[in-house]
Amino acid sequence: SFQVNPSFLDIDENQLITTIASNGRLGYENPANQTNGVGFVVNDDNLLFEMGLIMGTSSSVIFDNIRGASGAFNQEFTVTEKIKEMIPGERSASEIFGAFTDNASTKTVSVNYRTLTWNEAPYDRFIILEYKVKNISSQPLNGFYFGLFADWDITDQGGGDRAQWNSENQLGYVYPAQPDDRPHAGIRLLKGIVPQYYAIDNNQQTPGVPFGLYDGFTDTEKFTALSTGIGRPSAGMNSSEGADVSHVVAAGPYNIPVHEEVVVAFALVAAPDLVSLKEASQYADTAYNFMLVAPKPVIPPIETCYGASASIVATGAGNFKWYKDFTGTEPFHVGGNFTTPPLFDDTTFYVSNADETFESIRTAAQVKVMANPAIRSSSTGTICEGSVVTLSAIEADSYLWNTGETTQTIEIEEAGNYSVQVETADPACQNSSEVFSLIVNPRPISEFTISGTLIQGEAISFTNISQGATSHNWDLGDGQTSTVINPTHVYASVSDFSVTLTSINEFGCIDIATQTIQVVTGLSDQDEFTLYPIPAQDKLLLKTNGEIYEWKIFNGTGQVVLQGNTTQSNDPIPVQALPPGLYFIRASIGKVNYVSKFVKE
Repeated sequence: SFQVNPSFLDIDENQLITTIASNGRLGYENPANQTNGVGFVVNDDNLLFEMGLIMGTSSSVIFDNIRGASGAFNQEFTVTEKIKEMIPGERSASEIFGAFTDNASTKTVSVNYRTLTWNEAPYDRFIILEYKVKNISSQPLNGFYFGLFADWDITDQGGGDRAQWNSENQLGYVYPAQPDDRPHAGIRLLKGIVPQYYAIDNNQQTPGVPFGLYDGFTDTEKFTALSTGIGRPSAGMNSSEGADVSHVVAAGPYNIPVHEEVVVAFALVAAPDLVSLKEASQYADTAYNFMLVAPKPVIPPIETCYGASASIVATGAGNFKWYKDFTGTEPFHVGGNFTTPPLFDDTTFYVSNADETFESIRTAAQVKVMANPAIRSSSTGTICEGSVVTLSAIEADSYLWNTGETTQTIEIEEAGNYSVQVETADPACQNSSEVFSLIVNPRPISEFTISGTLIQGEAISFTNISQGATSHNWDLGDGQTSTVINPTHVYASVSDFSVTLTSINEFGCIDIATQTIQVVTGLSDQDEFTLYPIPAQDKLLLKTNGEIYEWKIFNGTGQVVLQGNTTQSNDPIPVQALPPGLYFIRASIGKVNYVSKFVKE
């Protein structure tokens, strides 16, 4: 599942699959129960039990995230930059990066890490790990070592493994002691001041071993493994069957001034046998120490007119290869000059320095297409009446729409055909766009009337008199809805309700009509509330025992047609302006409502 702020990411770009955790661990974020990670997978087999970092200047100043003296797993780093992935990366097909510090109260180092991965042969059997280690303490960091610890399990549970150092390739590797179809796997030091290597027999009871790991991994043992040169070049040699082994591949000693940094790089490598493992490690060395530092081609800014070709000239090397992608794929052109086919959009090609058997990082050759007449619209070419569409031309020096407007963006709402002519001065380009056709569909007219007494508990009828609609949706204001054309509804409470009718036609266009109705309590008791004369002509009189009250008169659709205040009983209410018909009057005395019907002649 997608993680918004992940704490680990999988690398799955070539023949090797592993996990990088933001806390500096490799293979698994949680090695204790081997979760949050895939280990180190080759040909569907996981070859790893645990991998992590060790660094420090002594057994008393050492930081790591691997198993400790008690057998529990240390975590002596604090994340300072969230782990992220970039595809393609700045230098390779895929890169994962982040940062952490040691979590001591007085910080010593800050570590920025980055992985580099390629997916094409022969660069598809390794993953490069690059670490930039900065001294953030207040004192020079002298005698500093930095390394990777790995407990590989090449054979089942790792019990039949051996570890070995290959000085020619600065490669520590683990392999099956007996012939097996499992691969070899290892760690090559690609950039480091002096290689350090220590092979470990994990069982401390193995005869002749200086220490093992089953009884824990102390800081003294860690610093020994980190800092004694090629301290122990092999493990698992006591038996022809092999043994459970681990190893440390490191570099140092570094003297790092305050606020300065050093770069240490490793390659995680796997291959079917030792010969191909060495070969894969050599390609990793070529990639990191030659490809990535080789001079890149220089490409000047390139512009061409829409629909025209562009001539691209690469400099900075003698031989060049041209590609459609930043990494991978086959070259489509060789040579210093390339003429593109006609271009209709901004286009990027990639060029490498091919002077050597290896190639440099590819330089992007970006061709900007000028006076592109394409029109971008905020909507499709069909809208409903009353809507507005924004049309925009791609950036140019001048614009002329067939409407006469000369801005980059225009707003349209009438049906018709629209086009623009765009022009640039340097290079001199002029083009006319294709026509943007706008169809405007009519909207329905949403309208309804209301009839009934507008009294709580009694039926109120809504009559739909909309025009041009094919469907209707009612919101009756009290949480109830209806799709009936002319619904009838009973309101259970006394309140003002906003009734909405949404009318939709065959084009999907809508119109909305809303009316507010006031639902009141039942008709009054004549002993408390008297209305006369009925039928009314010019005026009404209300008898309410002399209390001050407010009044409103509603027509048959629930609309207020008159309203006012009366200071005492029998004050006349003028109704001469009302047309003949049936009306309701509501008098409000405090929180009590009295309602009565009357007829105006």
